[in-house]
Amino acid sequence: MEILNKNMWDIAIYLIFFAIVALFIWRKPDYKENMLYILNNLKTVYINFLHWNISKIIIRIYSILAWLIISSPFLALSVYLIFKLSKVFNTQSLSLFINSWDIDANLLTAFISNIWSVLFLILILVLVFGFFVFTFMYWDFLIQNIYKWYIEKTKIPYSKNLYFSWTHIYKFLWVLTRKSLYLLIPVLILLWGILVLAILYSTWKITNDPTNPNMLLWAVSLLYFIWTSIFLAYLFIRLSFSYISFIYTDRISLPAKHYVEKSFELTKWNIFKILFLLVPFLALYSFITLILDILNLSNFLYFILTFLTMSSILYVVIISIYNILNKKKKVLQKQYSVL
Repeated sequence: MEILNKNMWDIAIYLIFFAIVALFIWRKPDYKENMLYILNNLKTVYINFLHWNISKIIIRIYSILAWLIISSPFLALSVYLIFKLSKVFNTQSLSLFINSWDIDANLLTAFISNIWSVLFLILILVLVFGFFVFTFMYWDFLIQNIYKWYIEKTKIPYSKNLYFSWTHIYKFLWVLTRKSLYLLIPVLILLWGILVLAILYSTWKITNDPTNPNMLLWAVSLLYFIWTSIFLAYLFIRLSFSYISFIYTDRISLPAKHYVEKSFELTKWNIFKILFLLVPFLALYSFITLILDILNLSNFLYFILTFLTMSSILYVVIISIYNILNKKKKVLQKQYSVL
C-alpha cells in the first residue's frame, strides 16, 4: 500500500494522458482509424500468444548460438592473450588502476613493453562486441519478420524464418552499416563539441560561476548538447523504417541504400504523425511497467512476465505505423481475415 501511495501522482499523470488520447481518438476519425488498426494488430499477436513466445525463444537461442559460433575463435584468442598478459602486469598495479584510475610506474612499463599485444587484445574484444551487437540486432529483424506475417494474418512456421538466408543476412549487414553511418553524424558533432568545450574549460573560457560573464558560453554549450540530442532523435525516427522496408521488399537484389531512402521518404513531413501514433503506446508500455514495479514481483517472475507479454511488442506498433504511412493498411485489412 505504501508503494502505491508513493506512485499515485505518477498513476494520475498517466491516466490524464490516456484521457487526452481518448479525446483525440473520439474527435479525430482518421486518428481513431489508425489507432484501432494498431490495436487490432496487437490483438492478433496476443491471439497467437503461444506461437509468438515459442518463436521468441527459438530466435533468442539462435542469436546466442550464432554469436558464440562466430566469436568462438576470437574469444579463445582473447582468453589466451589475457592469460599471457596477466603474467606480465602486476596485480596490485591493475587493482590500483581499476579502483582509482591511477597508473603507477610498473603498469606503465608493462603497457609500453607489450603495447602491440594490448592493442591486439582490444581489437579482438571490439570484434567480439561487434558480433554480439550484429547477432542481437538480427534477432530484432527476425522478430519483426514474425510480426509482419501476423499483421498479414498468417503464422510463419518456426523453421521458415530467415535464420540461414545468407542473402538477407548480408543485405541486413549493409542496411545496418548505412543506417549506423547516418546516426554517426550527430555523434561526431557531439564529440567535436565536447572537444571544443574541454579546451575552453581548460583555458578558463567557460565557467559555472554565475557572476562570471562567460556564463553565456556555458548556456550556449548546453543548447548545443540539446540540439545534437534532438538531431540524433530526429535522424533515428527518419531511419526507423529501414529494416521494415527491407522485410517487406519483393526485390532482395535492391541495394541497401534503397531501404534507407525508403524510410526517409516515408517519414518526410510525418515526424509528428509518427509521434502521435507511437507515444500513446510508449506511455502504455511504461504504465504497465510501473504497475509491475508496484506489485513488487521477484526479479525472476518479473523477467518471465515481461518476456512473455511485453518483450519486443512495440515493434508491432512501428510496423503498423509503417503500413499506415505506406498506404498498405486498408489493403491488408481487406485482403486478410482475422485468424
